[in-house]
Amino acid sequence: MQDILNFGRRLRGERKRLGLTQADFARIGGVSRTTQVLYEQSVHVPSMEYLSRIVQRGADFRFLVLGEHAPDQGGRICLEPQVLDKALALADQLSRDDRGHLYEADIRHTIVKAVLIAVAEKSEADIAWPELRRQLNEEIFHEEKNAG
Repeated sequence: MQDILNFGRRLRGERKRLGLTQADFARIGGVSRTTQVLYEQSVHVPSMEYLSRIVQRGADFRFLVLGEHAPDQGGRICLEPQVLDKALALADQLSRDDRGHLYEADIRHTIVKAVLIAVAEKSEADIAWPELRRQLNEEIFHEEKNAG
């Protein structure tokens, strides 16, 4: 749960680093200013589409999600655009139960982290998406069952 609370602080920090107001960041992310405030207060967790939009405008995805900068990349995670799109789509699929309902925020955060770590620094040709989905599904939900 601490990661989720820190996410809001990291999001606010990234917005300020980019010199943008909450209204600017909300507009970029396609949400209302009120929603942006709720994200920064860690009341709500942003969608994958929102994250994709702000990353395209310069937000550090690795820092937002993992809470760490990659020193050799200047704080950026290296993903080809098509890999990022597929990684976010995979994270979204894994973040839903059999009825399509989203899991709780802390579970979704774990899923996004796992997907990003799995695809970091790889090219589209190097990723077997169906196998990655199966593997992550087993790893993530095996851990959840053992923890619960």
